[in-house]
Amino acid sequence: MFDSLGFESRPGDGSYYRGLRIQAYPEVHVYIAKRLRELYPSGARVLDLASGTGSLAQRLLDLGFDVHCTTWNDQLRVDAPSYHLNLDQPFQCRDVGNKPFDVIVASEIIEHVENPSSLLRSCASVLGPDGRLVVTTPNVAYVIARLQWLRRGYPNTFGHDEVVHNRHISIIWSTGFEHLADVAGLGLDETRYIGGDRSALPFLKRVICNLLVRILGPSAAGASCFFVLSKSGGGPKPHFADSTY
Repeated sequence: MFDSLGFESRPGDGSYYRGLRIQAYPEVHVYIAKRLRELYPSGARVLDLASGTGSLAQRLLDLGFDVHCTTWNDQLRVDAPSYHLNLDQPFQCRDVGNKPFDVIVASEIIEHVENPSSLLRSCASVLGPDGRLVVTTPNVAYVIARLQWLRRGYPNTFGHDEVVHNRHISIIWSTGFEHLADVAGLGLDETRYIGGDRSALPFLKRVICNLLVRILGPSAAGASCFFVLSKSGGGPKPHFADSTY
């Protein structure tokens, strides 16, 4: 059974959009689609990085966007142009159809790559002059993640199983991300914290978490960070080892 947002829940097997598995909090995909509708008209060119099965790409296609996808496996199940990319390697316009994009979406992928800075530089090189990059990634400042830090020394999303089996290898936090974006020639226009339903927590834990969110502020309220970036006037900045160490 599908709900009003097109979601299908299969117990023990995650959530789906029109039969395509969602590899993120479903609220994240909804929010991306909402913001893109607010920022761009139908027909805008969108590059969906690491599309997985294509659940987000299909949602954006349904809204009338001109969606292109990248993939590294045979899981993609949407009718859209696709490009075979290893995101651990730099890429340029010629690798994704030889034409800049209005929007690039990197949803829940930057934490999987070996060099987040290189990924941001590649994205900047493929954006049009007025283009935007949307990035979402696990929020290590989320209230539950902070409690996990306190107990284990790391949040569960970057624990052993997630590193080994899901390749969660690059922790992103707001201050560091803003610096990486600046070096890549991107300015941070918008930050939100979304996803993560605390209503299912046991009563006492829910009360404690909600109280901590009130104390710690907005960064503790959502399980995923949502960033919108645009090209900055200065372009990418050189970085040299002798400037730091």
